[in-house]
Amino acid sequence: MNRLSHKAIYQSDGILIEYQLETGATVKIDLANILGQQIKTVFRGVQAPGKYQIAFPYNLAKGIYVYTIRAGAQQVSRKVLVK
Repeated sequence: MNRLSHKAIYQSDGILIEYQLETGATVKIDLANILGQQIKTVFRGVQAPGKYQIAFPYNLAKGIYVYTIRAGAQQVSRKVLVK
């Protein structure tokens, strides 16, 4: 099983999501609004074990969003605030 660690880092020009894969996996990162409506797929692809970063700019309306990372059978979702 792939243990998935991650965090969101707020920067002046956007949000940076850092995550780490213990084993290679098909990875998909989605961004949705607080109502659950998908805004966009931020990343989709196969990745080897290691640390990764995905950035998305603050070209979104202010509000609360949810990003979901799927890596193999693992899935985690977290809220992020766009100011």
